[in-house]
Amino acid sequence: MLEILYIPIALVSVLLFVISIIWIFFDARKRGKSGLLVALLAALIAWPLSLLIWIALRPAKVASGRRTR
Repeated sequence: MLEILYIPIALVSVLLFVISIIWIFFDARKRGKSGLLVALLAALIAWPLSLLIWIALRPAKVASGRRTR
């Protein structure tokens, strides 16, 4: 009976992974860092842990010279 839940749980997990990597990419670029490098590192190094590490250690200010909405 629980086998029915495997696919939805896997799909939600993949969706969360993709959304968080995209968010990390754009957040890093907005803060003046290499978005591709930070996103790749986050994707390849223990994903949930790397997301928390980026949130804790990301630069505090948005890079100057870029427009914000």
